[in-house]
Amino acid sequence: MAPCDPIVLALTVAAVLLLIPPSVGRSGLSTRRSRLAEVGTRARGIVTGLPSELRPTFDNFMVLMDELDAAQVEKQRVIADVSHDLKTPISVIGGYAQALTDGTIPPESRDKYLKIIHDRAMAAADMIDSLFSYAKTEHPDYRPQLVLDDICELTRKAVIACSPAVEQAECVIEADIARNAAS
Repeated sequence: MAPCDPIVLALTVAAVLLLIPPSVGRSGLSTRRSRLAEVGTRARGIVTGLPSELRPTFDNFMVLMDELDAAQVEKQRVIADVSHDLKTPISVIGGYAQALTDGTIPPESRDKYLKIIHDRAMAAADMIDSLFSYAKTEHPDYRPQLVLDDICELTRKAVIACSPAVEQAECVIEADIARNAAS
């Protein structure tokens, strides 16, 4: 065997472990972490005989493994946050629907409660759409599409969208936006 064959083997094992999806459930992430730590420890133990010209490649690979692990942790955090945020509108919908079903809502308040149920259902649907969009970017066939757009118009829409909140905070937005991008 050549002197760098153990490094190639360790890097190959690490790459395979990164490509194998973690097992389903809460233990999946910790299992993946322990496997990465094990591979990292074994690979670092081999480094003593690593030729100096391979050292930067090895270091870059180890940094990449750390970044991939951090990205996986962040992904899990986002999923947990969205799951938690979905509980609120779903709980409100369930509670108001139950109150309507039980007949505890006065007839004159019925439309108000139905509107609240509708609004919360739309909020939950928006969150689910966001989660779906996020999940699509993880798919192997996903390819981002370059979209040419008018930055002036996008800025104008953003200013209009946040105007009520700005006015409520008794602030003022001053924006000097050209009529179109060519201006």
